[in-house]
Amino acid sequence: MNYETLEIDFIERTLAVIAQYEQCELKSDKYEVTLFVNCLTGLLLLPKEKGLLHYLPNENITFLTSLGIDILHIKYTEIKTIKDLATQLRHCLAHFDIKFTDNGTYKIQNIVFEDNQEKKGVIAEFTLLEIKILVKCLAVNMIENYKKYSPKFKK
Repeated sequence: MNYETLEIDFIERTLAVIAQYEQCELKSDKYEVTLFVNCLTGLLLLPKEKGLLHYLPNENITFLTSLGIDILHIKYTEIKTIKDLATQLRHCLAHFDIKFTDNGTYKIQNIVFEDNQEKKGVIAEFTLLEIKILVKCLAVNMIENYKKYSPKFKK
């Protein structure tokens, strides 16, 4: 199947991949961290090149609390909006400035986003559950705002 509106179709298919994955009952490791880091990378790097980050919400980051994300995990104090957060995470992902922490069990507990290029230090440190919520939030908001505001979108 071809893409009708490449930018939106890509994001919708990313959400579909996540939904399919969540329905899988695997007997071995599910590699959730890899899946969600890949999804976040795709949602923040590829759409930026088509101007879709413009469609991220400019809402205050406190909105994320209502979704289950602890905003105290956002360490860089210059981040005020969801769009600011997405922009900073995009920079970290683009330069592979991420690392993973565990609690000694060899199971990843947190994903740490650092900005080593501009020496900003730790931008944010999220749990896997928070990354899942964030990925879905960003995807849904980009789709909704693009469909609502983009002159390119065929209604």
